[in-house]
Amino acid sequence: MSDIFDKIKKTIGVGVDAVGAKSKELWDTTVIRTRISDLKAKRRDLLEDLGRLTFEMLSRGSLAEPVLLAKADAIREIDRQITAAEEEIQRIREASREQQNEGAEDAPAQPLEPDTSESAGESTVPDAEPSVPEEQEPARTCECGTVVLEGARFCVACGRPVSED
Repeated sequence: MSDIFDKIKKTIGVGVDAVGAKSKELWDTTVIRTRISDLKAKRRDLLEDLGRLTFEMLSRGSLAEPVLLAKADAIREIDRQITAAEEEIQRIREASREQQNEGAEDAPAQPLEPDTSESAGESTVPDAEPSVPEEQEPARTCECGTVVLEGARFCVACGRPVSED
């Protein structure tokens, strides 16, 4: 009997670890996406400023290249920061997938079944007719290949929304 509880405890622990890892991934990526959004707003402001300065300089007939080059360098630096932040999001996602895969190896491969070794020969159902197994619907899977539980709206492995069909 304690074997069943140990299996349940281990399964719940793996599930809690997966939820924790996914929550951390979502938090970390949200923080980085906010930073990317701020960088893109700053980039847009710099581009507008560069265009305004270029227009004013051309209107006056004197083009000060060092000023324009400094603005262009600032824009390139922001582009570099945005690319680095997007790469960081990819690293976080890959690390989360690896952690989930490690956790999946710890989970029991088969659904838990009651341990009948202690009560072998004891029947709780008096001379009942053998039940006919119901036709089961095929299990749904997510795009990532994980089997999705009945009624679930999101995949537990990757977090994607799953369709009802």
